[in-house]
Amino acid sequence: MPRNLRILCIAPMYPWPEVDGYRQRLGNLVLGLAEAGTVDLVTFDLSADSTAEPVPDERIRWLPTTGDRSRTRREWMPTWLTSDLPRLALAGWYRTAAGRPPVWRDDYDVAFLYDLPTWVQMRGVLPPIPIAVDIADLPSVLVGRRWRRGPSRATHAGWAQRARRLVSWAGSAPFDVVDARRWRRWERRAVEEVAAITVCSEVDVGILRRSADRSTAGRASTGRPAAVRAVPNGYELRWPAGDHSAVPATPVVLFVGLLAYGPNQDAARWFATEVFPALRRQMPLATFRVVGREPTSLADLIGLPGVELVGEVGTMREELDRADLSVVPIRHGGGTRLKVTEALANRIPCVTTTVGCEGIEVVDGEHVLIADDAEGFVTACMRALGDPDLRRRLSENGAALYEASYRWSGIRTGFADVARSISSVRPVPDHRG
Repeated sequence: MPRNLRILCIAPMYPWPEVDGYRQRLGNLVLGLAEAGTVDLVTFDLSADSTAEPVPDERIRWLPTTGDRSRTRREWMPTWLTSDLPRLALAGWYRTAAGRPPVWRDDYDVAFLYDLPTWVQMRGVLPPIPIAVDIADLPSVLVGRRWRRGPSRATHAGWAQRARRLVSWAGSAPFDVVDARRWRRWERRAVEEVAAITVCSEVDVGILRRSADRSTAGRASTGRPAAVRAVPNGYELRWPAGDHSAVPATPVVLFVGLLAYGPNQDAARWFATEVFPALRRQMPLATFRVVGREPTSLADLIGLPGVELVGEVGTMREELDRADLSVVPIRHGGGTRLKVTEALANRIPCVTTTVGCEGIEVVDGEHVLIADDAEGFVTACMRALGDPDLRRRLSENGAALYEASYRWSGIRTGFADVARSISSVRPVPDHRG
């Protein structure tokens, strides 16, 4: 029997309740690590303390640490100009980690850090033990796609609103260009220095392995770059899935996501303004429901015919039960979309973009429908709402794929396997100088 490990897990925030995809992955990472031993979970953002659920496993000990949540541009700009640190490592939750005294014991076997910016901030104070990093979204991909996408060109917006979006994009794009390069360097540095990296998909594995191949310094010179492994995002179905195979008379189209997240804002706005009006001309009774936290970022959609900005709900079950079609019109961003696995698990036909289902082993026409332009997306939605045989095939095949590959209860043991695999690895020489 393998021995129980003593594991240090460091994350920006406490994961429970799992109110968004970021916390869902973190929560399952911690639960997975608990399968390998005892876990000390150190978190820095205490803003959700009053609503936090208790730790769900007695093998997990929570060690909250206080700190500033953010910095203004005036505060982070001098450091950004004189260092190689991207903004996210200077301005967000991650700054809370910098310079904090250790609150952990001296006898850990491994440390697992959630998200690359956490490692960037903490690498100077980590104990000399094998380190693993889980990277939910490769920052170089996320930032690079954002500036290349350009400003929103929603046709319903007035000229003043379009001008504000153009100014906002023009103000952030130069930083994004620089930060994308910086994040590529930090990703290569992580491959050189840590013992293991987990990512959401084989797509991200390939990106990091190519970084390792290009790297000629530091860790790569030892001939032992990080082991990079895909531990996919999943979903845990907590109620019986409904039957969504019948052709609906009054179609309900559902989009779910954290609405403060830029790629989700772009997706919901693009669908509501470029796709849904054409769909509604063919199906006048259709409604588009936008569900998620922080809906004020999409207030400009209020009043559009058939669009319902729902915002946050207590439980997703009612929304998922009433949905006839799930749409994932993501056009930029990184990682994989929990909203796709959610649709598969709940047997809801799904239409997505290529980016929206990136890293998930779906086949167009068998598990989901895939389209990348407005006209193609309208056509795919029409098919998915009007063809009973197609709806039945997507529902059944999607549910089978979910059961086989995307249940969190079967996925999270992968984190425990990584922790065990690196527990005997000799720590890498310090590369901080």
